[in-house]
Amino acid sequence: MQRLLGLLGLTSLVVLTACFYTSNGFAVFLLIVCVALFALSLLFAKLRKEKTIPVGLITAIIAISVFLSYTHIYAEPLQRMYDNKKVSVTATQLSSEDYVNGFYTYKLKVTSVNGDNADFKMMLRSKVPFNSEPYDELSFPCELRVTSKNSDASKGIFLQTYLFDQVEFSVKEPERRPFTYHLINLRERLSTDLYMEMDYDTASFSSAVLLGDKYAVSPYLQGLLRTTGLSHIAVVSGLHLSIVTLICRKIFSKLFRNIIASGCLTIASVLVFAGLTGFGISVIRAAVMLIIYIVGTMVGRKGDSLNSIGCAALLLLCINPYAVGDVGMLLSFAATIGIVLWSKKLSVPAMDKLNTIPFFKLKAVNWLASLVVETLSCSICATLWTLPITILVYRGFSLVSLIANLLVVPLMTVVLFCIGACIAIHYIEFLSVLGDALSFVVALFYDYLLCVCGFLSELPFAYIYTTESYFYVWLAVSICLVTVALVMRRRFVNVLCILLSLLTVFSCSAVYRIFNKNSVFVHITDTGYGQSVVLESTDGYAVLSAAGTRSKSYLLNNKVRTLSAWGNDVLVDTGGYNSAEYCRNLVNEFDYEHILRYHNTNKSVDTLPYSEDETVFSRQYALDLWQKVHVELVPVGNIIIEYVHIGGSTLLLLPRGTDCEQIPKEFISADYLIADGKIKSAHLLEFDTLVVSDDEKFADESILPLFAKAKSVQTGLDIVLKIKIT
Repeated sequence: MQRLLGLLGLTSLVVLTACFYTSNGFAVFLLIVCVALFALSLLFAKLRKEKTIPVGLITAIIAISVFLSYTHIYAEPLQRMYDNKKVSVTATQLSSEDYVNGFYTYKLKVTSVNGDNADFKMMLRSKVPFNSEPYDELSFPCELRVTSKNSDASKGIFLQTYLFDQVEFSVKEPERRPFTYHLINLRERLSTDLYMEMDYDTASFSSAVLLGDKYAVSPYLQGLLRTTGLSHIAVVSGLHLSIVTLICRKIFSKLFRNIIASGCLTIASVLVFAGLTGFGISVIRAAVMLIIYIVGTMVGRKGDSLNSIGCAALLLLCINPYAVGDVGMLLSFAATIGIVLWSKKLSVPAMDKLNTIPFFKLKAVNWLASLVVETLSCSICATLWTLPITILVYRGFSLVSLIANLLVVPLMTVVLFCIGACIAIHYIEFLSVLGDALSFVVALFYDYLLCVCGFLSELPFAYIYTTESYFYVWLAVSICLVTVALVMRRRFVNVLCILLSLLTVFSCSAVYRIFNKNSVFVHITDTGYGQSVVLESTDGYAVLSAAGTRSKSYLLNNKVRTLSAWGNDVLVDTGGYNSAEYCRNLVNEFDYEHILRYHNTNKSVDTLPYSEDETVFSRQYALDLWQKVHVELVPVGNIIIEYVHIGGSTLLLLPRGTDCEQIPKEFISADYLIADGKIKSAHLLEFDTLVVSDDEKFADESILPLFAKAKSVQTGLDIVLKIKIT
């Protein structure tokens, strides 16, 4: 068995992923199946002799057992013990603070709860900064809650807290800080150097791609990169670490002829770079593989890529069986496996064909052709292997990613070298002119990246959303075409199948757009103690209502991310429950072409960092969207109701506390009533369909009287109404 580590690691990865994203019941069922299959495999001599299947099954059994043990012995008891408990916490800060979606975010290791010893990690999200440093000791009162984010669980974090107001807290410096503190400080210092050498946007991008500052990239650029399939270049991953390792190895091999000395220095560089970027999961995966490869060259052994991948997977999963909750980890492993297994099978035959042409035998031309073919083959393999994960998690995929990667990725080696050199030259004054030249090259690449992404993202069908019905038509057709290609095994049939698949997705998307050109989708999302309402059409989207529990504001942000960001977009702030917090988070993360704010003499108008394209109104206001929707914003006391005309249908949005006696008669009846809290004098309303979030307490206490008046009721966590314009 030549690839034992590969078998152990990848089997564990697949099995734990299946367990994590399903349920404990499925994990138990899978365990029983694996035990039965393992016992059955022992009955066949051929399987016992080959060992691959029995070893794979026993690995799966161990992995599932570890997962269930970790869940029932550690994760679930910890959550039951502290969920919804008001406690006083003492904890050690593990990283620098990040400002995300309007919250200062801290990763903490709790050492005591209410004075009793404790040992677990938690996530603190606060509206007020603590002004603390990594490894400081923080003490504060809070209410702990179970975190529902997979990304937190992947870091071993199962509890979180939100602090919205100033609380009594203390910050105590430790007597001694670990070595990783100095790496964090070094990263912040190097990031500051970049901002001193470059303009703000270029420095932010450089800090993200070299130092792992993933929150430095603007939301606008994040949207462009996501649409064009280039998100991986703005997050430090195996690509970046491989480039840095290649550069360091070239330098050290020139300085030191001894392969042991140059290898050890290269390994040290890998570890330092991984530490600088925060030891992200994809970076650890790449670091393990690179270290195994370098050690192999030092001792004269050729490493096996699949064994290296398996070793990295085992290391990560032994530390935390829930590490598979990090989507970046799954994408990183899937892309790497695809490149290892398929890349050469595509690039070698392609280069053999090109080498038969005399023109491509020229040295410079052959080198350039080889670079293009290898980049394209790696992109194809990575895209195909990550496609299932992308579809399931992000509900969409980019059709222009191959072109974008071909135009951008080959330049990343030069760009990373220029960024690193620019930081180094910052400390050498007499080379400042060279530093200016390097920063100019990086700025030139940044502008080039914006042009490429901007152009490709605006192409028709640049990004396909799998939430649309036509996606499944295309998927079914593509499966049939792949089956035909595998059966016939003819080159012209393969090419024809690819063309037919592309033609299918383009035609289906075009038909879908034409069919829904005169339709508007109304998204009503349960955001805790309230509802958020977003309108979507083929021309853009509008956030009409942003309200609910503060800790669930990310649900609305996630909803907005899945909508098309290209086209006219509108944000309306109507002063609902926690509406200011919701709107601030939206404005911080997304760009809006037009923003509306209601205020009267008792309200301040300068609480939100809105753009210049802002309308502040205090009386009744009308808004026309995309020549399809007419919105009436009507003051009723100190609140705003919204009356929406979509074709022949009407929607009435009522915030909590609305007194129906004060509503003008022309707005008292509607086809759909979207209620957000207790309504006074509800007997005056006339409506056909009641739409309410699926929150039992909210429905029982506030909306129940309206159920008797409704001809039909729609409830759910995420409701979508499709309204046809006639």
